[in-house]
Amino acid sequence: MIVMQSSVCLVKQISMLLALSRLLSKERQTGSVNNRPRTRRRRVTTARQVRRLRLLQSNAPTSSSRSVAQQFNAQQGTYFAPSAVRAQMVSFGLRSRVAKKR
Repeated sequence: MIVMQSSVCLVKQISMLLALSRLLSKERQTGSVNNRPRTRRRRVTTARQVRRLRLLQSNAPTSSSRSVAQQFNAQQGTYFAPSAVRAQMVSFGLRSRVAKKR
């Protein structure tokens, strides 16, 4: 029992030393222990596509995201998913319309 407790304490001490060692080496390399800035996910849509999508939605505000995506894809020759249209609507401050179940 005593051997078990001392080995647990030893493991905790070793893990603390390793953590301190990592912090010290990070501080030496970067001059700080703060987190580094992360890279973000790249935007797939261009500003031109977003403007075109907004124009399509403003011309037909009652149309569904599926029909807006179909119109956009036919005009642009690219694939734009209906879920992406809904996400853009939210970013524009518009509410996405969901049809009521019958």
